[in-house]
Amino acid sequence: MKCCGARLRRAIASTSLVLSGLHVALACAVLFAAGPTQAQTPDRRPGLWGVYSARRLTMPKNSLGLISGPLQSALFGQRYGSYAPEGGVSYEGDRARDDGAHDELWLRGGVVFGLTPQLEAGALFLSFRFTPDFSYSNFPVFVTYHWSFDRVDLGAKFSFLTPVEEKTWAFNPGLPVSVRFDGARLDTGLYVPILTGDLSAGLNLPLRITFNLTPRWFMGAESGVYEAAFGQGPGASSNLGGHLGYTTVFGKQLIDFAARFHWDDFLRYDPAAGERAITLGRYQVFLGATFHSKVM
Repeated sequence: MKCCGARLRRAIASTSLVLSGLHVALACAVLFAAGPTQAQTPDRRPGLWGVYSARRLTMPKNSLGLISGPLQSALFGQRYGSYAPEGGVSYEGDRARDDGAHDELWLRGGVVFGLTPQLEAGALFLSFRFTPDFSYSNFPVFVTYHWSFDRVDLGAKFSFLTPVEEKTWAFNPGLPVSVRFDGARLDTGLYVPILTGDLSAGLNLPLRITFNLTPRWFMGAESGVYEAAFGQGPGASSNLGGHLGYTTVFGKQLIDFAARFHWDDFLRYDPAAGERAITLGRYQVFLGATFHSKVM
């Protein structure tokens, strides 16, 4: 009974943390409501949104995104157990593997295409790990449909991880939510990662707030709570990170240059014996750019 009571208290604490984070993020967004508006958007191309915080949940119709950098909506909330792929070049320190923890260097890239005004599809099909050993690794494929309600977008996403290096399928269905303010954007949602190798399921509640400091410069922070697999592993954890980006136009392309620093396993609510609740050694650094083009 004491064990059950302790787990219940930790679950309540986790839920309170997420709700508190939502309240803080919403309050900050309101404070910045006087920031850049659509009227201040830098040079744009027809069918493409310029200001990062003003964009819809999915790509505009007949537009193509070449993903070679972080912070794109298509990859927000992507998690398969403890694996959370992101676009661009990344250095991931002390990443846990079956044979122990290693520092890893990655290069990931792919595409996302706006099929209709509400529907996009894509894949991060270039997924290469260079250290500690070279491998063409599993990559995510995703389809997202969204409904727009003035400043709020609600979505339905289906994504899966292809069995390239590890010969098992993984799925990550979710319900993303995006709220746009004048000069600010809040992204959150609910995702359920499913691993077929051990028939396990988890839960992911991500949260990201982004502000446009100018029509071109944007920055923000992110957190959330996730359980990689219920009944397995270290239990519930919270991530923590920040990001910085710059939007510009080159020719007919809209380009996002972005950098992201992230602790994917920052706080563990039930650490194993001998482990600390807060982990600073397991960090990730992402760099890169994403190119948006109108193709029709």
